[in-house]
Amino acid sequence: MKKILLSSSFIFFLAVAGFIGFEGALLSAQTTDAVDVTLSVTAELTITAPSDVTFSAIAGLTGGTSTGSAAWTIVTNNNAGYTVHLHADASPTLAGDAQGDSIADYTEAVAGTPDFTFVVDDGNAEFGYALNATATTIPDGEIDASFLNNASACATGATFTDSKCWISTNSSGTKELLATTTDETPVAGEVIQADFQVEIDPPAGAFDADGFVVEDGYTSTITLTGTML
Repeated sequence: MKKILLSSSFIFFLAVAGFIGFEGALLSAQTTDAVDVTLSVTAELTITAPSDVTFSAIAGLTGGTSTGSAAWTIVTNNNAGYTVHLHADASPTLAGDAQGDSIADYTEAVAGTPDFTFVVDDGNAEFGYALNATATTIPDGEIDASFLNNASACATGATFTDSKCWISTNSSGTKELLATTTDETPVAGEVIQADFQVEIDPPAGAFDADGFVVEDGYTSTITLTGTML
């Protein structure tokens, strides 16, 4: 009888031990799996509009020069950068509000290539712009080459200078490229400033066939366009 009991106890012990071992084997056979959590952040671009530009008055017969500026702030998280173009709504763009006269778009010595200095012939009145290097925070190397100079001419050299390289606001009716960047802006954005200028240059003698600039208010609409690359 004792032998039978001992044998039964031993068999029970082996059964319990075997179950525990089997359960341990089940636990050790568990595996893990991971999931990826993904998010796409899309690119955006904003432009902060400047205040309207108001020129100081110019005496129509005496003539003179008037200047004003507009600075746009561009912010983008686009990692490929952006382009900036400027254009006017019409040509000539600085048109009289009531009398039907207009001030001519600036005439470059070589059409479409900025002039190093603003030059208006006797008896003419013209309106154009240049970029302001001091106020513009877009890196010089990203400013379009047409606005860079070699201290005497534009579209050549690598110097970006205040109020040099003057051009029409409506060169051949196209949007003028001002800059091409290569990455996102700082959080505060990047600034580009255009300096606008009007000059009425009366003739040394009598007015030419175009006559003088008629007394009136003159208005132009200038648009800056930022495009993500």
